[in-house]
Amino acid sequence: MSNEKKILAMLEQMNGQMDQMSGQMEQMNGRIDQMSDRMDRVESRLSGLEQTVAALRKDVEIIKEDTKITRGATNTLLEWAEQAQVEVKIPLYKRAE
Repeated sequence: MSNEKKILAMLEQMNGQMDQMSGQMEQMNGRIDQMSDRMDRVESRLSGLEQTVAALRKDVEIIKEDTKITRGATNTLLEWAEQAQVEVKIPLYKRAE
């Protein structure tokens, strides 16, 4: 086999390998596109979750404030009941021990 034929055979072999590599690169690009789409959906869901968490935090702060108010009012009522039972001589409240 002449050198030219050897070179031509090697070039054809290299061309086949390049075609194969090109196909593999196209497959990888397709997979990357799929992963990118999935990441976009994940980011979208995460954004929604962040908004939900922010709303929940606001709600919890309101609940904490309402709890303090309720606790204060309850303590005031309990103090009143202790004082009132002495005045009316009827047990209205039994303090926890």
